[in-house]
Amino acid sequence: FHGRTNSAAQVRAYYGLDRAASDAFIAYPAAMQHDTGTYHWSDPGDRAGELRDIAYFDALVEDMANRYCIDLDRIFVAGHSLGGWFANSVACIRGDVVRASASVGGSSVITECAGPSAALIAHNPNDRMASFTASELTRDLRLEVNACPADASPAQLRSLQCVQYVPCSAGNPVLWCPHEQDYDPRGNYYPHTWPTDFGDTIARFFASLD
Repeated sequence: FHGRTNSAAQVRAYYGLDRAASDAFIAYPAAMQHDTGTYHWSDPGDRAGELRDIAYFDALVEDMANRYCIDLDRIFVAGHSLGGWFANSVACIRGDVVRASASVGGSSVITECAGPSAALIAHNPNDRMASFTASELTRDLRLEVNACPADASPAQLRSLQCVQYVPCSAGNPVLWCPHEQDYDPRGNYYPHTWPTDFGDTIARFFASLD
């Protein structure tokens, strides 16, 4: 899922998922664009467990299943910024459908989840475009739903220093990555950036899950 200002085509260009997960069916949904030019995955006033585009997600999964031979036990979602918020929200609201989620600089609705799902959550503490504290709450929500231990162990994911909470219920680990990549690929100071090789990190994480 793309963010508030970047289109589906733009994030497809930098997520790196097509190359990293070449054996997967990957969809890049397009959110509704408002008159301001920004994109949104929900309507103002939506209840936490009833976001507008949850219905869009449901229809997308159904359409993909009708078109292709996909494994319905291995539905994954990922996103950056507002897209990360929606990916995490979908993974909670449709925890009985989504096997795992991955996000950068995105939080989640805080509501009762439909079931546990594994999570990879990356957020730069220096990020001023998206709340780091909100991502911590997202992590804590997933830890509770997944019945994970309070203590974590170090985990090196490519260029990211992370911590891993295991064992969790039904093999649903939570990986928390407060990354320190402050600059974008052009050398501009941008702590909200998509970390280097994160597409490959996502693909490896998803592939590691039974």
